[in-house]
Amino acid sequence: MSDRQSLIEALRRQPDEDTPRLMLADWYEENGDVARGEFIRVQCELARLDPADARYPELHVRQLQIQAEHEREWLGEWADKLVRWEFRRGLLNEVTIEPEPYCSAGEALFRDHPIWRVAFVDDQGESLSPPAIRDVLAQPHSRHLRAIDAAACRPGEQAAAMFGGEIRTNAWLVELANATALDQVRELSFYGGTRGGREGIDADDWARFCAAKHLRGLAHLDLSNRYDHHGNSAAWEPVLRVLAGATFAAELRSLRFDGCYTGASALSHLTGGKFARLRTLTTGGPNTDLNLSRILPSLLDPSLLPELRELTISSGKHVAETANHSGWSRFERIGLVGTDDHRDRSPATHHPIWRAFFRSPHVRPTSFLLNSPGYYDPETVGLWDELAGAAWFGGLRELSIELYDQSCAPLVERAIENFPRVRSLTLTPCTAVVNRLAEWPGLANLVELGLDASHDTTVPDAAAKLFASPHLTPRLSRLAASGICRSENAVAALARCKALEGLTHLDFAFNELTPDGAATLATSPHLKHLRSLHTWSEWDEHDRRPWLQLADPSALPQLRDVVVGSGTTETAQQEFRRRFGPRLRIFADC
Repeated sequence: MSDRQSLIEALRRQPDEDTPRLMLADWYEENGDVARGEFIRVQCELARLDPADARYPELHVRQLQIQAEHEREWLGEWADKLVRWEFRRGLLNEVTIEPEPYCSAGEALFRDHPIWRVAFVDDQGESLSPPAIRDVLAQPHSRHLRAIDAAACRPGEQAAAMFGGEIRTNAWLVELANATALDQVRELSFYGGTRGGREGIDADDWARFCAAKHLRGLAHLDLSNRYDHHGNSAAWEPVLRVLAGATFAAELRSLRFDGCYTGASALSHLTGGKFARLRTLTTGGPNTDLNLSRILPSLLDPSLLPELRELTISSGKHVAETANHSGWSRFERIGLVGTDDHRDRSPATHHPIWRAFFRSPHVRPTSFLLNSPGYYDPETVGLWDELAGAAWFGGLRELSIELYDQSCAPLVERAIENFPRVRSLTLTPCTAVVNRLAEWPGLANLVELGLDASHDTTVPDAAAKLFASPHLTPRLSRLAASGICRSENAVAALARCKALEGLTHLDFAFNELTPDGAATLATSPHLKHLRSLHTWSEWDEHDRRPWLQLADPSALPQLRDVVVGSGTTETAQQEFRRRFGPRLRIFADC
């Protein structure tokens, strides 16, 4: 075994340690590969830095420059065989791959790279069929798998639930239970975030999966589902009851049921002492029978779930009833999503709940998500004043307020001077919010910004002001710009924004790019590091420029994840497929 191979094996055993990575950086530099050594050092330093650090923008852009120049050399033949990939702390960490190259050459992939996460897709970029699932998990090199992503998309994508095939949950459960060599698996994602959704969990298949002794080290399990059906809470009770007896229950660190209708009877199985290491729990699907008032105090009780630090749960009266529970004080990340009664979305119901929560002396998260149906009324002004005045507001590092049909302008207008030094900000803005954000110095610290103005057609001209803001910096790597770039002026301002040279992901929904707009983006010198572009736009043969421009390999050369609208003609899709293959996904509007 070579020195390099020995170091890769060492960091495979110690994935969270920097020491073997820095030793590998030394090895590369001593053997003439100075760029790769620098890349490892830069990414390791970035991983340790707060984004507000003065060196962060320079290092962020530098690692993108090195990667763009050298990654094909580092990947070799895999540069064309992989669908998508990500480097973490200097080395190839995550890959999305089709079954054929995985089955035929996966051993070499794992030998040369310390791969942690593998996402499997077919030649259309969609989730796998049962025979393909069996094939990939039966390969001898699958013994190296640490994290498996069974879906064709991930939580957080704007186009989630709008593309991809059905997630064949039970085929995965059966094959994972049978694959006894997969004893190193630590993370599994069955996120039902594709248009086909995720099939229901079969009780027998689930029981076999939970009883599999070789999966006892599983620490992270994602069962989120965008298409969990209303009234389905009863289906989750037996699932969580069996989960409480799983071989891996005591090892679970995170458990996600985003969007699922997990009622009180189901959640009660989490408080029986079987999940002592659970740190993250996310659940939340509006339903009238949740009755969470009887279970939330148990979730907050540190004696029952001593390690729990992140909690996302449906909003409702149970939140107000427990606002003074001291158990809230231990949570670093809190999310209030949906509502416990989908029929009642009135401000009169929800404002008192949120107000009680904002006033709690025990609440002090560094990350806060509020995502709920709501309607604007004059009382909202005072509500946002209370949020901005909450004792914990100034300490936030992540803030997401997603209230459709409701403007959060009062929050920004009244609290902007004391706005927290957030690193990630998501809002559903109106023009006033976008204008005010353009003047906000806090933009300088953002690495993620999400703005969804899909329901407000007056925003586009304000976006031009935002992209001309002197406060934007190359720290920003992810931008969701839904509906804020409907004008040519706004698109041109985005393309001209030098501060976006660090951008790697751009979600561009509800903007309907014109031919000139598409050409402007494709030729922007500041978007050359863009890896993901979700446009949702639809193009036909009447004007070939948009799709010919974006299908040109010289345009946005780092792209490896592209979404276009389903109305895009077959001819245009074929042009895109020539360049992107399974890296192209077709948005299918419901």
